[in-house]
Amino acid sequence: MLRSKAKPLQATVFEVALCANRPVRSLHPCHDSVTSLVDAVDRLVQAVSSSVNAVY
Repeated sequence: MLRSKAKPLQATVFEVALCANRPVRSLHPCHDSVTSLVDAVDRLVQAVSSSVNAVY
């Protein structure tokens, strides 16, 4: 249940990050921060998923 909700959330965060950096012509300086943001969200989603799995 939570996993199916988590993936669209992750995709949305990624899209928002990309949109936020879109005005910048060269994406290179921003790429690391976008990647680390997505990684952080992914870790958060995994932590929540495993916590929920442990509870239920």
